[in-house]
Formats: sequence, structure tokens, C-alpha cells
Amino acid sequence: MKSRAVVLKSIQVKIRLLHLAYSTEEAYCGWVGLYYDFCLTLPKAWSPERKAEAFLSHLAVNVGSPPGRKIRRCRRCCSYMTLSWASRWATSMPFEFL
Repeated sequence: MKSRAVVLKSIQVKIRLLHLAYSTEEAYCGWVGLYYDFCLTLPKAWSPERKAEAFLSHLAVNVGSPPGRKIRRCRRCCSYMTLSWASRWATSMPFEFL
């Protein structure tokens, strides 16, 4: 499993290569960081899909947003879009990167 710093750095690098806004970088790194921390609390035997489902369900039930950011849209939708983008473009791997 890659460290949190390595995962976040790979996302930052890809976002900067795409010349996306700094606020986008902050939001994406915030969501991925939350997902990474959440996955550390789950059993390692769980499939990546089950981990993602548990994370999205957790967001739907609990109030919160990435550190320092307020998400105006549905938290569940934003986090899913961010995680799917991060897994597809920044790491070139599906959710298994955790």
C-alpha cells in the first residue's frame, strides 16, 4: 500500500500538469485524503469496491467536508467523482491503490 503522502503527491502532480485550479487541487486532495484515512479503519480483506461503498455511505450519513473546504453539492456525488477521477487519471489504477 502506498503511503498517504505518495498518493496525495501523485494527485497534485497530475492536477498541476492539467493546469486545474488550486481550489480544485485542494478539494481533490482533501477528498482523497479523507478516503485514505477512512480505508485505514476498514478490514484489509475488503474489496476496493466495498471500501468505496462504505466511504460513500459514511459520507451520506455523517456531516462533513474536506478540511478547509465547503462543498455546496451533494457530498456523496462530489466524493465519488473525485475518487473516480483520482483513480483513473492520477494513479492510473482503480480503487485498489489503497
